[in-house]
Amino acid sequence: MTPLRVGIFYDGGWFIHLWEFLADNSKWMAKPSFGGLHDVMRWYLHRELALPLAQITVTEAHYVLGRPVTSDYQATNGDGRSNATTSRQWDHALRTEGVIRHDVACTDPNGNNEAGADVALALIAHELAMTGQIDAAVLITGDADFLPLIHHLRKLQVRVIVPSSFTQADGAPHRVWRAPLLTDAADHAPSWESLLDAGLAPDYRLRYPFTDPVAGATSQRASDGYRYGTIHTWKPRSPYGFIRDTSGLAWFAHRDDLPRGIHSLPAGHEVRFNGRPRCLPGQKYPQARSIEPYTPDTDE
Repeated sequence: MTPLRVGIFYDGGWFIHLWEFLADNSKWMAKPSFGGLHDVMRWYLHRELALPLAQITVTEAHYVLGRPVTSDYQATNGDGRSNATTSRQWDHALRTEGVIRHDVACTDPNGNNEAGADVALALIAHELAMTGQIDAAVLITGDADFLPLIHHLRKLQVRVIVPSSFTQADGAPHRVWRAPLLTDAADHAPSWESLLDAGLAPDYRLRYPFTDPVAGATSQRASDGYRYGTIHTWKPRSPYGFIRDTSGLAWFAHRDDLPRGIHSLPAGHEVRFNGRPRCLPGQKYPQARSIEPYTPDTDE
């Protein structure tokens, strides 16, 4: 079966607004992670196209944002932290997940150069499509300026996915602007609700889509009786680590609960396990039992 190579393209200015909206106004009240978003996109395509997960890989990820040309820019965000500080944290998150950052120089000290950033992102996606390096493109944007790009990508036989619609936690209309024409132009326009809800379902097998547990989350067993999650941290030679399950709950994991001959697991490795989501007296986290390394690609 032919692999599906996916490119994910972030309109940085628009994504920052979405990121803040999900953290402060959505029903989840949580910040999405780059790796988690990549996996919910893989999961969506796996279900939508009936392709094995092993055949769907994110081979390209690019994030384009207009940035001021002065390196000493120190304006503050609403929480009082400097943009320089939050920029370093953001860049670390991009590097960790293999997302390539592209800067578009701005003479405006506030970093307002959306037109130039849009052109740069479109050129990157178009070049990858022209050279046959991607089979599908996920555009994280709400800007109608990307309509010509969608048409060009589809002419090149690249499948286009543009996640769409969302509402605030109180049901009010969304506050992040999105051009309705994008939905009509794309091959697929799944809602953010459906994508992220699927990533929180007990039977979900990939990385948790947020950086922290969502509001009111409770741990649930999958239909086969297991709990699923990924290794969040496990330092080399340490006898213990931590698992983040599909609800966002953190579990303590000890090497004594791993299969014979395995002493630790790398961060990001999928696992399934048993255990009660209650902490024992004196413990901060519930303990995972009978932990098994798990490869969803071979089980789906």
